[in-house]
Amino acid sequence: MACSRGSSWLLLLGLAAAVAAQEAQEPEQLVVVRTQHTNVFQEIGKEFAGAAVGFFLFLFAFPLLWSNERRQAKMWQLFGRARSMVKVDVSSDKVDADNEASLVHMQGVAYNDKPLKDTECGVQVVNSARLSRDVQMYQWVEHSKEEERDTMTGGKEKVTTYSYSTEWKPLAIDSSDFQEQMGHQNPPMPIQGKVISAEMLTFGAFQLSPKLIAQMTNFQALDTAELPQQLLLGGRVLPLQAGEYSSETKGAGPQVGDLRVVFKKVPCADATVLAVQHQSSFAPLKYDMNVKAGRVVRPEPGSEPLLSHASTAGVLEAASKDEDLELGEKLKNLDGCCAALGLCGSLVESHEEICALAEENTSAQAMFQMIESQQKLIHTVLQVVGFFMLFIGLNLMFAVIPALFRIIPLVGTWVQFFGNFLVGIASMLLAVFLWCITVAAAWLAARPLKAGVLICIACAIVCVPTYLSAQQQAPHW
Repeated sequence: MACSRGSSWLLLLGLAAAVAAQEAQEPEQLVVVRTQHTNVFQEIGKEFAGAAVGFFLFLFAFPLLWSNERRQAKMWQLFGRARSMVKVDVSSDKVDADNEASLVHMQGVAYNDKPLKDTECGVQVVNSARLSRDVQMYQWVEHSKEEERDTMTGGKEKVTTYSYSTEWKPLAIDSSDFQEQMGHQNPPMPIQGKVISAEMLTFGAFQLSPKLIAQMTNFQALDTAELPQQLLLGGRVLPLQAGEYSSETKGAGPQVGDLRVVFKKVPCADATVLAVQHQSSFAPLKYDMNVKAGRVVRPEPGSEPLLSHASTAGVLEAASKDEDLELGEKLKNLDGCCAALGLCGSLVESHEEICALAEENTSAQAMFQMIESQQKLIHTVLQVVGFFMLFIGLNLMFAVIPALFRIIPLVGTWVQFFGNFLVGIASMLLAVFLWCITVAAAWLAARPLKAGVLICIACAIVCVPTYLSAQQQAPHW
């Protein structure tokens, strides 16, 4: 019996020691509560501020939706043109001058005779298209949870609860903005993640351009032989452990400031290209390019204001430039609301082109299906975003009206609650109506039938509630 009791005590002591050890490894999670009180006029002011935000959301939804549908219509026409002019199974072993300025489907093997180097870490790989460095640091993270309660005087009481935990994060978190900074300081991150891409890859007798190389995303872990045994970062030594570098002390668990570094590469392998052949490289086929007899040709006189590209080669070289850099320059020189609306349309209608690479040997039909599915995904996402911009914008603007009733003591907040419900329904119906009209207007010239169906839906949204309301108001005998 005594032996049994002794075993029980030993078991309890062991459990207590295990719990204590676990608590010693896990940092204490402090909870901070902040309470803020606002009066009725401050709450109404917030609604007016939200209405201003809603106005801009509502305003920018129209160029986004219009440009998205224009892009879809253009890409629809571009795919049809591309299918009719593509040269299938063109050999990559030699540069055939007869294919210059033609859309080609080409299979081959990518190769890089220059090593890719991460000079900051001393890592080098050969015959690879891209090299990535993924970095994570163990940091304090602040979490907040808000609870709002209406007061009898029309104001609000907001209780915000802040809690803190330690997590692995790829980006540095600034702890100087924490509500409770004592004991929650994050050290600076000594190194950031990055991706290094080859400037050019050999593809048989051709060269793959940076635009095509950027589409190679088949990242794989590096072999142990390709990795040094340790890294020196921020004055600390990170040994190689199971394919990754880590500053964790074995058995002690991660500490704030510990680093994890993982390297991956995209090895050169089989690839398929669908693009316009330009000398020994490739250029995109853009929607606004002039095509005759299955080839890209210079613009017709008068079709381009300044005829800035005097030859077909100039057209293709200009198309190969990074379009994102040009949009970035426009963003820097942004001035005025009209310019911002125009830039919104330009951003959506950028990259109206066919210039694709698949990391396998595949058919031209499969390449077209891949590009079309990507375009459909972009189109659908922007449609949904545009609709919610309309809905949220209208809801924020209309929400000002029921908010004015908060000034009535005791019942004002209830009036606002039911008013917000009606505002939500009205905003939804009006957003659907405006969405249908905008999309229909964009498709009216290219596909009148689709535009007609959308206009009928928009009319039904207006007519059906009106008819039902008239039926309810009519006298029943």
